[in-house]
Amino acid sequence: MNTTCHLIRDNAEFYTLFTSELVAGGPRFSSFNKLLAADSPGTPAMTVAQLEAFFRAGGILAVVMTDRGKLIAMATVVRLVKINSTTYRIEHVAVSPDYRRKGFGRQVMSLISSTIRKEQHRYADLSVGEGNVAARRLYESLGFKERESVQYRYTFPK
Repeated sequence: MNTTCHLIRDNAEFYTLFTSELVAGGPRFSSFNKLLAADSPGTPAMTVAQLEAFFRAGGILAVVMTDRGKLIAMATVVRLVKINSTTYRIEHVAVSPDYRRKGFGRQVMSLISSTIRKEQHRYADLSVGEGNVAARRLYESLGFKERESVQYRYTFPK
């Protein structure tokens, strides 16, 4: 294995990593969508335009891990600025099935944690399904604590 962890903060870094992939929907870009689908079943694939908008919006970063150019793990982080505080929300944590239980999720989460700490924030939030035991164990081993909360979602009519 020859793994590399990339921190993407903006469109320039996004293009550096994906530039040869964008026109043809190459394997790295396809892998990104496969990991996204694995994290959130039923989620439609992202288009290049959506990914560009994602980074152009600002306050967002992503960590992607590659093995010889193949995307094997990822996570995204959204910075939410509130009236009296800033919160970091970790989303889309996913590791390709062939690479699970080998420490890659831990490496991705460690890079995210150190990046948030460098910005002098004290905490970050994430959600995980109750049935995702492996992810829950990982997060707990990294010091995440389960909080009691109820999440609601409203779906707007078409």
